[in-house]
Amino acid sequence: MKNTPIIHYLTVPGIILFAATGACAQRLETTRGSSDGLVPHQIFAILGARGEKGVTSAQSETYRRIFARVDADQDGRLSKEEFIEKGTYLTERARTGIFAASDDNRDDFVSKSEYIRNRSITDEAKQIVGRMDTNRNGSVSLQEFLDHSRVKDRQTDRQIFRLLDTDSSGDLMIPEYLRVWGRWARDGKQSDTNRGHKRSQNTDLLGLPEIDSFATSKSNRFVVDLESVRTGHPYKGTDASQSHTGAHIYFNLPDRPVPASDVEAFPAIYAVADGYVSRIDEYFKLRESFNRTLGKSVANRRYGVTLAIAVKDGAAVNFHYSIEPMIDPEDADFYKPFILVKHGQHVKKGEVIARMYMPPQTDFARNTHIHFNLVDTGQRQFMAPTIFTERINQRFHAAWGERGIDGGDRIPPCMGYRLSGPENPFGTGAKETL
Repeated sequence: MKNTPIIHYLTVPGIILFAATGACAQRLETTRGSSDGLVPHQIFAILGARGEKGVTSAQSETYRRIFARVDADQDGRLSKEEFIEKGTYLTERARTGIFAASDDNRDDFVSKSEYIRNRSITDEAKQIVGRMDTNRNGSVSLQEFLDHSRVKDRQTDRQIFRLLDTDSSGDLMIPEYLRVWGRWARDGKQSDTNRGHKRSQNTDLLGLPEIDSFATSKSNRFVVDLESVRTGHPYKGTDASQSHTGAHIYFNLPDRPVPASDVEAFPAIYAVADGYVSRIDEYFKLRESFNRTLGKSVANRRYGVTLAIAVKDGAAVNFHYSIEPMIDPEDADFYKPFILVKHGQHVKKGEVIARMYMPPQTDFARNTHIHFNLVDTGQRQFMAPTIFTERINQRFHAAWGERGIDGGDRIPPCMGYRLSGPENPFGTGAKETL
């Protein structure tokens, strides 16, 4: 095969990928809950992927020798230090993604069996990708995909291509292709006891964009109506004087107290992007803190919604709304009417997903706020919610007032301030503002 760049990328150790080698003319059955009815294990079955069954004993021995060379301390597993920090393949960012894809059981190590299994799958992928890229330009067009697919149903072909083409560019670039197929392959590796849950979760991920897409395609739908914002501040990173792993929104006070029964009279909270509800908190206990109004320490209760809106390194990136009225209503059902979505529900950008309850007492209502941030469920890394347009950033910044100061420095318009590398969702390193 003459396409050297593709071969080099695909043979990087540890990337999970199935490839199609057999012919299959059957039509893919539709399954509820998936994008376009396509489920990963069905895609692999239709394309005739052999996976580990196709590896020879000689290939297995080669993989063992390579693993032994990378395993510096010879403990039978690859640590992040060995693979990512001291590795020489591609970039550190790429190695981080490869490691996450290889670590099937999420124990922060890649075992020999995980490495061999994933490497064998990857080597099978070289054949199909190299064969499909007929013009040797490093990407696969829809026409090339259709020309080389063994599926006879062109509608199914196009659906599969669209699922792989996460940036909707009309071409499958190698990193893009690998990330999607890596997630599909992991879905097929689940045990029978948990396969149903994992399959549903991973199938939902198929329709989500890569988080990098938000670096250029910003959301024009803020968390709330900006007219209702009294003050706030951005996500303050670990390099800030007063770091805080979430941006805050505080609300204009109503002219008169609103009864809790009038749910629609409270401020609307919106889905900032298309996605699905990955978590609901109905009555979450916060850490105990001193309440000046009450003159004592109390542990308030909040509610919240978490939306999966993107994917990073094979895991969902969630937009987390922590909705904090700063009271304890002493009723586990009190906040339920203010949560307008259910776990697992798919939502569209701009949909009202909750309402912000504000207590009738002015002193409490003044501190009522929404804490919001991004979080990567793969690594449990908190990240700045830097997905909004510049216009939204500017308007939000105009409301900050004294809350927009960090250690005496006024914070410029942004959603993330003095971020460390891991707090930058786009993987472009530490940033003063983002």
